Amino acid sequence: MGTLIPFVLGLLVTAGLLIPLVLRLRAAAGEADERADATSDQFGHLQRTHAQLQEEQQSLTQFLKEFPHLARDLFSALTERQIPGTILHVVQRSLEPAHAVVLVKRGRPEEEASEPACLVVAAVAPEGSPHQVGTEIPIDRGELGFAAEAQMVMNRQDLSSETALSRIKPGPEALAGLRPDFIAPLVFDQETLGLIAVARPRKTAGDGKAALRLIAQTGAQALHAAAAYSRMRISAEMDGLTRVFNKRHMEQALAELIYRTACTSYDRRSHGDQGPAPGLSIFLFDIDHFKHYNDTNGHLAGDRLLLALAQAV
Repeated sequence: MGTLIPFVLGLLVTAGLLIPLVLRLRAAAGEADERADATSDQFGHLQRTHAQLQEEQQSLTQFLKEFPHLARDLFSALTERQIPGTILHVVQRSLEPAHAVVLVKRGRPEEEASEPACLVVAAVAPEGSPHQVGTEIPIDRGELGFAAEAQMVMNRQDLSSETALSRIKPGPEALAGLRPDFIAPLVFDQETLGLIAVARPRKTAGDGKAALRLIAQTGAQALHAAAAYSRMRISAEMDGLTRVFNKRHMEQALAELIYRTACTSYDRRSHGDQGPAPGLSIFLFDIDHFKHYNDTNGHLAGDRLLLALAQAV
C-alpha cells in the first residue's frame, strides 16, 4: 500500500492530470478566502447598521417621550415675542445643534407695501453668535428663501440637488457663516410664518427631517394661535376707530400699576429703605363741549376729531 500511492501519483503526473488538479484546488481555496472576507465585511457592515439603527431608535423614542412636554412649552408662551425663543429651546433639546436660528416673517409698513416681506432673526444659539436678533434678510433669496417658498423641510442633500440649485435665487449671503444642514419652514394654512435653520446637529432623532418637521408644524401652530390671541385681545381692548385702548384695558392697566407700585413700596420698606414711597400719577382729561360739536357737525366730524386727538396723544 505504501508503494501504491507514489505509483498512482506518478501515473497522474505522467498523464498530466495532477498539475491542473492542484491549480483548481488552489483557485477554489482562493475563492473561499475571498468569500470569507466578503462575508466578514458584510457581517461587519450589518453590525454597524444594526448599531446605528438601535441608536436612532433610542434617540427617536426619547424625542417622542419629550415632545409632549416641548409642545406644552410652546403653547404656554402666549405672546408672539416669546415663541421663537421657545422654538429654539425645543430645537436645542431635541437635536443639540452647534448653531440654530429661528426667523419670523415680517410684513412691510403701508408706505413700503410694494417691497416684499422679509425674514427677521428672532432667536439664535449659541450666545455670542454673529447673527444678531433683529437682522433682516430677503424672504425670496438664497437657500432660506427657497425653503420658505417651497414650504418643505430640506437637508443639505436636498439643497445641493440640481432642481434646488436651478431655483435658488442668488443674492447677498443672508447669514454669513451659516451653512444649515436642515431648514424647516414654519407653515400654517399655506402661509410661511418663519423658518428654523439648524447646523451640525449632534442628534437627529432617527430621521432629522421628520423630527424637525414635527417641531416646525407645532411651532407654526403656536405662532398662529398667539397672533390670533393678540388680534382678539386688541379688538376687545382697543377702540376700532381711534386705535386707543378702551375703558376695560385702562381699568386693567391701572389695577396692575397700582399693584406694582404697592409691591415696590413694600419691598423697599422690607429692606429698611425709609425714603419716600414711590408714587403713581394719573393724568385725566376731557374734551370740552364735544357733544355740542358732535351734534352740530355730525358724527363723521366727531369721529375725525377723536382720531386727530388720539394721534396727538
